[in-house]
Amino acid sequence: SRGRLSPEQILKGSDFCAEAGVRFILSSPRIVQDRDLDEYCRLLEKISGRHLDGVQVTNLGLISKAREITGKPVFADFPLNTFNHATAFFLAGAGVSRVALSPELTLEQIRRLTPFLPVPAEVIVHGALPLMVSEYCVAGSLLGDGSKGCSNPCGGLACGLKDRKGVVFPVEIDQFCRMHIFNSRDLCLIEDIGALTGAGVEVLRVEARREVTGYVRDVVRVYRTALDSRRAGTDLSELKEILVKNSPQGFTKGHLYRGVL
Repeated sequence: SRGRLSPEQILKGSDFCAEAGVRFILSSPRIVQDRDLDEYCRLLEKISGRHLDGVQVTNLGLISKAREITGKPVFADFPLNTFNHATAFFLAGAGVSRVALSPELTLEQIRRLTPFLPVPAEVIVHGALPLMVSEYCVAGSLLGDGSKGCSNPCGGLACGLKDRKGVVFPVEIDQFCRMHIFNSRDLCLIEDIGALTGAGVEVLRVEARREVTGYVRDVVRVYRTALDSRRAGTDLSELKEILVKNSPQGFTKGHLYRGVL
């Protein structure tokens, strides 16, 4: 369970990124109702004067507002479902500077799509992918006291949903008390980054919002090393062993080769 971040905590994070020489890009929630939109815009107003390098948006309503408030680049996250050229051109016309392609695309579809996009393409290559986000909380409904308001019974608990085959899908409750269900295995495309960059993908993304700092450090180092040495034919087996230690549940390549069945 994640506690609600204050503007002060976010500003502290932006200062840390500035000191480390890396960009700080703020992401928006996947579900944004009217009350959430107003609150998020007030947050953008508070932090836009500091070390903010861009805003990653998950819904159409935030594109123009984020640009107007911050004056910074806006990036389209994967929930905006960029499957085709028309979507990318629409988003670019709305002011988006980069699009995260849908994780449901295959490598062949990415190869056909990326060279003709009006803005750079981003692809998620590693991490726990969210399969569903819902305002209905299974954990809260089972552990709560039945009252109308949320008593936060799942705070601090590690939860999961087990399917009929015994596979556990991690569940986390975010700061807005919304339920996120993640894939049972981490995505890992370490062997495929050459094919992705060769297809014209300009940004490889590690999805690590629910991870600890050690996980982020190790995974970013591994992919940076793999990118720097890919032309030398470096053996990736040792690098992948580092990734395995951080993901004992195993890996999946998602839809990169099999597509959506």
